Order: sequence, then structure tokens, then C-alpha cells
Amino acid sequence: MRTPLFVLLGYIITLVSWGWMIVIAFKESVKTGFLFTLIPPYAVYYIITRWSKVKEPLVFHFVGWIILFIGI
Repeated sequence: MRTPLFVLLGYIITLVSWGWMIVIAFKESVKTGFLFTLIPPYAVYYIITRWSKVKEPLVFHFVGWIILFIGI
């Protein structure tokens, strides 16, 4: 019974943290938000260049993936 719970929890954490990063990108500008959302290489570039802004949601994102893989 724990496995589906871990999968669900990990999935929710990854979605929320990704949404958090999208909000940060849109707060910078609408153009940046759309680029972050629609072009994956730009998202990587954005994360690297704005590390101080996105380190918290990125850590939560990786924690979510870890929980998800534990559940699988």
C-alpha cells in the first residue's frame, strides 16, 4: 500500500516544484516564462543562469523524483 502513496507524493512534489519554477520565470518576464515552459534547453539554461532564484524549487523537484522512484 505504501508504493502508490510514494508514487503519488513524488508526482505531486515534482509538479508543484516545476510550477514554482515556472512562476519564477514568469515573474521575470512573460517572454522568459514562455521560453522556460515551451523550450526545454532554455529551461536548463535558465536554471543554470538563475541558480540563486531556482535552487529551492529545483531541490524539491529532485526530492520528488527520488520519492517517485522509491515508490516504483
